[in-house]
Amino acid sequence: MPTPNSHQPKAWYRQFWPWFIISIPLASVILSSIMLYVAIHGRDTIVVDNYYKEGRAINQELSKDQFAKEIGVGAELFIQNDGQVKVQLSAERRIAPDHLVLKLFHPTLAGRDQEIILMPEGNLAYSGKLEGDLSGRWYLDILDDQDLWRLKGQTWLPREDALKLGSLLPE
Repeated sequence: MPTPNSHQPKAWYRQFWPWFIISIPLASVILSSIMLYVAIHGRDTIVVDNYYKEGRAINQELSKDQFAKEIGVGAELFIQNDGQVKVQLSAERRIAPDHLVLKLFHPTLAGRDQEIILMPEGNLAYSGKLEGDLSGRWYLDILDDQDLWRLKGQTWLPREDALKLGSLLPE
Protein backbone atom coordinates (compact mmCIF):
# COMPACT_ATOMS: atom_id res chain seq x y z
CA MET A 1 0.00 0.00 0.00
CA PRO A 2 1.49 3.27 -1.00
CA THR A 3 2.16 5.77 1.63
CA PRO A 4 1.57 9.46 1.03
CA ASN A 5 5.33 10.16 1.05
CA SER A 6 6.29 7.40 -1.43
CA HIS A 7 7.31 8.49 -4.94
CA GLN A 8 5.23 7.11 -7.84
CA PRO A 9 7.18 6.97 -11.14
CA LYS A 10 5.65 8.78 -14.12
CA ALA A 11 4.39 6.81 -17.06
CA TRP A 12 7.03 6.37 -19.80
CA TYR A 13 5.27 8.69 -22.28
CA ARG A 14 5.38 11.53 -19.75
CA GLN A 15 9.15 11.43 -19.42
CA PHE A 16 11.71 13.36 -21.50
CA TRP A 17 14.32 10.70 -22.41
CA PRO A 18 12.12 8.20 -24.28
CA TRP A 19 10.87 10.99 -26.54
CA PHE A 20 14.39 12.28 -27.07
CA ILE A 21 15.59 8.82 -28.10
CA ILE A 22 12.59 8.31 -30.43
CA SER A 23 13.12 11.74 -32.05
CA ILE A 24 16.57 10.82 -33.47
CA PRO A 25 15.44 7.97 -35.78
CA LEU A 26 12.20 9.82 -36.53
CA ALA A 27 14.17 12.88 -37.73
CA SER A 28 16.34 10.63 -39.90
CA VAL A 29 13.29 9.04 -41.53
CA ILE A 30 11.77 12.47 -42.26
CA LEU A 31 15.01 13.93 -43.68
CA SER A 32 15.76 10.86 -45.80
CA SER A 33 12.20 11.01 -47.21
CA ILE A 34 12.76 14.64 -48.19
CA MET A 35 16.12 13.77 -49.82
CA LEU A 36 14.53 10.88 -51.72
CA TYR A 37 11.77 13.18 -53.02
CA VAL A 38 14.33 15.76 -54.20
CA ALA A 39 16.46 13.05 -55.86
CA ILE A 40 13.47 11.64 -57.76
CA HIS A 41 11.81 14.92 -58.79
CA GLY A 42 14.85 17.18 -59.13
CA ARG A 43 16.76 16.99 -62.41
CA ASP A 44 20.40 17.84 -62.91
CA THR A 45 20.48 19.70 -66.23
CA ILE A 46 24.25 19.52 -66.49
CA VAL A 47 24.41 15.73 -66.78
CA VAL A 48 24.04 14.30 -70.30
CA ASP A 49 21.94 11.17 -70.78
CA ASN A 50 23.28 9.90 -74.11
CA TYR A 51 27.09 10.03 -74.02
CA TYR A 52 27.61 8.31 -77.38
CA LYS A 53 25.37 10.76 -79.22
CA GLU A 54 27.04 13.70 -77.51
CA GLY A 55 30.49 12.34 -78.44
CA ARG A 56 29.56 12.16 -82.12
CA ALA A 57 28.13 15.68 -81.98
CA ILE A 58 31.38 16.94 -80.44
CA ASN A 59 33.36 15.51 -83.37
CA GLN A 60 31.06 17.30 -85.83
CA GLU A 61 31.46 20.55 -83.90
CA LEU A 62 35.26 20.20 -83.94
CA SER A 63 35.21 19.92 -87.73
CA LYS A 64 33.39 23.29 -87.81
CA ASP A 65 36.14 24.81 -85.67
CA GLN A 66 38.78 23.40 -88.02
CA PHE A 67 37.00 24.79 -91.09
CA ALA A 68 36.86 28.23 -89.44
CA LYS A 69 40.66 28.06 -89.01
CA GLU A 70 41.14 26.97 -92.63
CA ILE A 71 39.23 29.95 -94.04
CA GLY A 72 40.73 32.32 -91.47
CA VAL A 73 37.49 33.56 -89.91
CA GLY A 74 37.79 35.92 -86.97
CA ALA A 75 35.36 38.12 -85.10
CA GLU A 76 35.28 41.02 -82.69
CA LEU A 77 32.29 40.71 -80.40
CA PHE A 78 30.88 43.70 -78.50
CA ILE A 79 28.20 43.05 -75.87
CA GLN A 80 26.85 46.19 -74.23
CA ASN A 81 25.24 46.34 -70.79
CA ASP A 82 21.75 46.73 -72.32
CA GLY A 83 22.16 43.45 -74.26
CA GLN A 84 22.95 45.02 -77.64
CA VAL A 85 25.37 42.78 -79.56
CA LYS A 86 27.62 43.74 -82.45
CA VAL A 87 29.94 41.39 -84.34
CA GLN A 88 32.56 42.45 -86.87
CA LEU A 89 33.78 39.52 -88.98
CA SER A 90 37.05 39.21 -90.84
CA ALA A 91 38.19 36.36 -93.09
CA GLU A 92 41.06 35.41 -95.35
CA ARG A 93 38.59 33.97 -97.87
CA ARG A 94 35.51 35.76 -99.12
CA ILE A 95 32.51 34.98 -96.93
CA ALA A 96 29.18 36.77 -96.63
CA PRO A 97 26.71 34.90 -94.43
CA ASP A 98 23.08 36.05 -94.64
CA HIS A 99 23.03 36.07 -90.83
CA LEU A 100 24.99 34.76 -87.85
CA VAL A 101 23.78 32.75 -84.88
CA LEU A 102 25.11 33.67 -81.44
CA LYS A 103 24.67 31.06 -78.72
CA LEU A 104 25.39 31.98 -75.10
CA PHE A 105 25.73 29.15 -72.59
CA HIS A 106 25.73 29.70 -68.84
CA PRO A 107 28.20 27.28 -67.16
CA THR A 108 25.71 25.98 -64.57
CA LEU A 109 22.20 27.26 -65.31
CA ALA A 110 20.82 25.88 -68.58
CA GLY A 111 17.69 28.01 -68.14
CA ARG A 112 19.76 31.16 -68.76
CA ASP A 113 21.16 29.96 -72.11
CA GLN A 114 20.27 32.15 -75.09
CA GLU A 115 20.39 31.91 -78.84
CA ILE A 116 19.86 34.91 -81.13
CA ILE A 117 20.16 35.63 -84.82
CA LEU A 118 22.47 38.49 -85.71
CA MET A 119 21.31 40.39 -88.78
CA PRO A 120 23.73 42.01 -91.26
CA GLU A 121 24.47 45.73 -91.16
CA GLY A 122 26.86 45.68 -94.12
CA ASN A 123 30.60 45.26 -94.51
CA LEU A 124 30.61 41.95 -92.50
CA ALA A 125 29.05 43.66 -89.46
CA TYR A 126 26.13 42.00 -87.66
CA SER A 127 23.94 43.00 -84.72
CA GLY A 128 21.19 41.73 -82.45
CA LYS A 129 19.84 42.03 -78.92
CA LEU A 130 20.10 39.65 -75.95
CA GLU A 131 17.50 39.53 -73.18
CA GLY A 132 17.75 39.11 -69.43
CA ASP A 133 20.57 39.33 -66.92
CA LEU A 134 23.92 38.78 -68.64
CA SER A 135 26.22 39.16 -65.66
CA GLY A 136 28.67 36.39 -64.86
CA ARG A 137 30.68 33.89 -66.85
CA TRP A 138 29.46 32.75 -70.28
CA TYR A 139 30.57 30.37 -73.04
CA LEU A 140 29.65 31.45 -76.54
CA ASP A 141 29.52 30.17 -80.09
CA ILE A 142 29.18 32.19 -83.28
CA LEU A 143 27.96 30.15 -86.27
CA ASP A 144 27.34 31.10 -89.87
CA ASP A 145 23.92 30.80 -91.51
CA GLN A 146 24.78 27.48 -93.21
CA ASP A 147 26.31 25.96 -90.07
CA LEU A 148 29.65 25.38 -91.82
CA TRP A 149 31.99 27.05 -89.33
CA ARG A 150 31.98 28.03 -85.67
CA LEU A 151 33.94 30.40 -83.45
CA LYS A 152 34.09 29.58 -79.75
CA GLY A 153 34.95 31.69 -76.76
CA GLN A 154 34.26 32.48 -73.16
CA THR A 155 33.90 35.74 -71.32
CA TRP A 156 32.79 37.47 -68.16
CA LEU A 157 29.99 39.98 -68.61
CA PRO A 158 29.64 42.88 -68.43
CA ARG A 159 32.84 43.86 -70.21
CA GLU A 160 33.99 47.12 -71.73
CA ASP A 161 36.28 45.89 -74.51
CA ALA A 162 35.73 43.68 -77.54
CA LEU A 163 36.10 39.92 -77.32
CA LYS A 164 38.35 38.62 -80.12
CA LEU A 165 37.63 35.19 -81.54
CA GLY A 166 39.15 32.94 -84.22
CA SER A 167 41.92 34.32 -86.40
CA LEU A 168 41.91 37.61 -84.44
CA LEU A 169 43.31 35.86 -81.36
CA PRO A 170 46.90 36.83 -80.58
CA GLU A 171 49.39 34.11 -81.54
